[in-house]
Amino acid sequence: MMKKSNTFIAFICLSFLITSCKDDYSICNPVKDIKFIGGFYQRTGGVDVPYPAPSFSLSLLNNTSLIYNNQPNTIEFGMALNELVTTSQYVLSLGNGQPKDTLTIVYSSQKSSTDGNACGIIVYHNISQLSSTTNTIDSVKLIQPLVNTSAVQNAKIYF
Repeated sequence: MMKKSNTFIAFICLSFLITSCKDDYSICNPVKDIKFIGGFYQRTGGVDVPYPAPSFSLSLLNNTSLIYNNQPNTIEFGMALNELVTTSQYVLSLGNGQPKDTLTIVYSSQKSSTDGNACGIIVYHNISQLSSTTNTIDSVKLIQPLVNTSAVQNAKIYF
């Protein structure tokens, strides 16, 4: 009878132990995907109309690794900014045979912790200047300088 009692008590203790364990990290679900988001547009009758780039390619200036490689019919794109620099330059190609352009983004970066340091550090960026060459691109317009977790467009690129 004593063995059954000890087994029962061990079972109860084990049940409490298992059910009392919780995932301390389940509260840490912040979006950490911070990207600069640009959209392609044409101006028609005084209205900005989303207009897809026929074959979009993107890379860092002086870097052969492509972030996007001949992505067809691209209306919007996103890319991470480097927190260790204050200016990033990207080479854009909007279509086969079109001349390439350089997009220059000047920004500052700020680290922010969510829920103390338990959930990690998120880096936000604040764009102070946006410019481009005008080989295929007509112009660029900064519409939201804060690059954060909201996933809103930061810039309109007209061509």
